[in-house]
Amino acid sequence: MSRSSNPAGPPAPVPRRHTSPKAWRMLLSLTLAVTATPALASSATASGGRGAEAGRDPAGFISTRAKPGSLPLVERGRAATLVVSAGDHPGVVRAVGDLRDDVERVTGVRPAVVTDQVPAQGEVVLVGTIGKSPLIDRLIAARKLDVRGVADRWETSLQQIVANPLPGVRRAFVIAGSDQRGTVFGAYEVSKQIGVSPWYWWDDVPPRRSDELHVLPGRHSQGTPA
Repeated sequence: MSRSSNPAGPPAPVPRRHTSPKAWRMLLSLTLAVTATPALASSATASGGRGAEAGRDPAGFISTRAKPGSLPLVERGRAATLVVSAGDHPGVVRAVGDLRDDVERVTGVRPAVVTDQVPAQGEVVLVGTIGKSPLIDRLIAARKLDVRGVADRWETSLQQIVANPLPGVRRAFVIAGSDQRGTVFGAYEVSKQIGVSPWYWWDDVPPRRSDELHVLPGRHSQGTPA
């Protein structure tokens, strides 16, 4: 569906660069809370992922305890490194910083954020926009990330664990978006599922605390906003 053919009208404009980080987060979080719909349902892969068994959200992909095939975001006081390309949209780079802060709000553990240089670690979180992030495009070219149903749509995101995505990395939790807002919405969906309400920025709703956070296997998408 093209932007011009969206029956609900054009999406809200992206805040300009002079918009404060808090205002940016508030606007996009509210948009995500109000307009996002599960047009592309979360689906389990043949590896045995069960998206409906998340610790907090029956339709989610985050659990507060390890499960078969899950990837640890935070475990035993250590957090997976967040990776984003410096050449991605400024809003995406900012959203990765928000995700870092949200993980710390929930667990007390602050993840490291790196740009482009992927650390040789067991697991990382890789965030990027299709066609804008060389790291995401590399996974697509290598056929390690299937973006059918996401690419060429507007404001659509995909969350998926990818095995052996890059040299030295055993697994990555990939958050990929069709465009800038798609990637930002994908990152904020993770924040929501780990326990940070979209209303945190509007009404001081306290985050839900957890010692551990794990991503469940499967291919997950919130679909295109209605």
